[in-house]
Amino acid sequence: MWSISGKIKLLFGITLFWLFSQCAFQQGLESTKEKKALPEKQVVLTIDSLLRAGDFVRAEKYARLFEKRYPLSPYADDIAFRLAYLHVIALKNNPFYDYEEARKAFEKFLIKYPESRYALACNNWLKVLYLSFRLEKRINELEKENRRLRKQIEEKAEKIIQLQNTLQDIEKVIKR
Repeated sequence: MWSISGKIKLLFGITLFWLFSQCAFQQGLESTKEKKALPEKQVVLTIDSLLRAGDFVRAEKYARLFEKRYPLSPYADDIAFRLAYLHVIALKNNPFYDYEEARKAFEKFLIKYPESRYALACNNWLKVLYLSFRLEKRINELEKENRRLRKQIEEKAEKIIQLQNTLQDIEKVIKR
């Protein structure tokens, strides 16, 4: 059974995935600067296709190989963005889904590629992730408070039962 916070997190993740995937893939295909048609571009397009198809393991493998093989490619920022983005795709079959890793990857991206066309998207993702972390912290605080109040209610309920029993005993004594 899903907890309320689990349902909220899942809904939040799915909504974010849908919203940003539309932007990220569109942005990934449109270039603000002319890049030569290189074989590397085909790798980027293949990775995009694998991400859309949900083949996250192969997409990550291709991206890592690309990073090693073409570290100075004009598409290096494209690959780095997709590797960071991979961590925010909140689907069950994505073994890389991890908001903390996404935060680290987007921050690293901004340090390495501050002038990239993906910098704005990375900043937006970081804002969303920071908000998510704050919401998660607040949910945890509320759940803790909820547990404390439930325990208090249980204790009060036990006390009421004890008082009712005492009252019944007193009534029996008075009736005699």
